[in-house]
Parts: sequence; structure tokens; C-alpha cells
Amino acid sequence: MKEINIVGKNLTPENIKDVKKYITNQREICAKPLHEEQEKSPEILKLIESINTYISEELKELGIEKTIIIDHSQIHLLPHKIFKEKFPEANTIAIYLKIDNQIFLDFQCDKIYLFDALLHEAIHLNSHQKILLNKDINHIDVYRSGYRIKNLNKNHEHYLEFNEAVTEKIKNDIIKKHFAQIIKDNGISLQEERHYLNNYTNYEEFISVLNNIIKEVSKNKNENAQEIWFKIKRGYFTGEMMHLRTIKKHYDEDLLDTIGK
Repeated sequence: MKEINIVGKNLTPENIKDVKKYITNQREICAKPLHEEQEKSPEILKLIESINTYISEELKELGIEKTIIIDHSQIHLLPHKIFKEKFPEANTIAIYLKIDNQIFLDFQCDKIYLFDALLHEAIHLNSHQKILLNKDINHIDVYRSGYRIKNLNKNHEHYLEFNEAVTEKIKNDIIKKHFAQIIKDNGISLQEERHYLNNYTNYEEFISVLNNIIKEVSKNKNENAQEIWFKIKRGYFTGEMMHLRTIKKHYDEDLLDTIGK
């Protein structure tokens, strides 16, 4: 089960206990199947299991032993029309709701794209997270998710694009490492494989900027680029952010807020 980290001003142990209980109950309710969702086939259950395995291996390589095993009840496969009705502003085929801790997918795409989208959202689910309780107005909101930090006073999110770039680059690392096995295990056709390899460009601009940042910091610090990327990846899951100070020394203060723009 995912640990629930609560932050806020002047919170008592009782405040934290109560909001953790509320969120836990809410997550149990949200994990129940929706009336419209598709039943998960043995192939989809196997796909979910493989994603858990790949993320666990990635975290172990980063020296992180604690892995969140995603239960199939947290994943909801929706028909295209229902997905669009539920998430009208979505420009992707998958959505992760952080407080509810559920993933919703538009179940109309080829299996390789379904795997790709689910892996991306599963990485988000495993990221370092904090939930803010404003007890003055009895309100909770996501304060931290990976590197993404919400400034509730200004209704602004810091490092949003940077966080998506890191998420996608981690996903790409996993897929590149296990691509042949992913294709084999999920019965992906040669046509689907070729279409994916020739057409997939998700967050391409964001990742290009991130790669340039890593390259320049490597050059300026005389440090191996893979070691810098290792620190960024690890911090995404642990909450460590000290290494971002190095980036800010060499770039404009607002770069991480505007990456890709």
C-alpha cells in the first residue's frame, strides 16, 4: 500500500490520523470497478504484473528497496466514449488521480500503446508524494508528486514539465532495456511494433531539453552524465532535490518551470 505523507501548518497527530483514515477509505471506494469499465483479461493482468516487475527492478538499481505493487483494482479500463466524458480535458490515453491513487485508461488503443501509457502512469504512482492538509478550511490537495510542487497560494505548479520529462525518460529507459521481452510477453505484432517505433514522440521536446541540461551540467561539473541522470531519477522517487541546485547555478532560475516552452 502506498504510504500517505501529510504536511500542513499546525497539524496535530489527530489531524494527520483523521485525514489518513479519510484518504484510505476514499481509495478503497475508488478501487471498486465502475459500471462502465472493461473487465481485465488474463493478458492485461499479465501486463500489469510485468510493469510491477520492471519498476521494482528499476528502483533496486537506484538503491531503493521499497516498491509500491500496483493492484489490478487500481487500474480502470474505460471505453473511449466514457473516458472522454469522464476526462474531457485529457490529451493522453491515461490519467493518474493522485489522491484517489487510481489509474484510468482509454481502452481503445493497441496493446503497445496501452503498455506505454500504463507504465508512464505507474511511474507517477511510485513517485515521491505529499498531500497538504489545510485544516483552516478542511481541504486536502496534492502538494508534491515527484518533482512537481504545487504553490497553493499562487495556484501555480513548479517543475510540472520537468517532472513529465523525467517520468517519460525513466519510462523510456525501462522500455529500451526490456523491449524484446515486452514485445514477446504481450503478443505485440510486428506491425504494432513498427508503428510504435516510427511514430511515438510523446514529450519528445521536454526530453530533448532535459537531455541538454544533463549534458551541460556534466560538462560544467566534469561529472559523468549517467551519474547526474542517476541522481535525478533517484530524487524523483525519494524526494531528494539538492542536485537541482546545480542545475539552477548554470541556468535561469525559472528554467525548470518552463522546460519545453
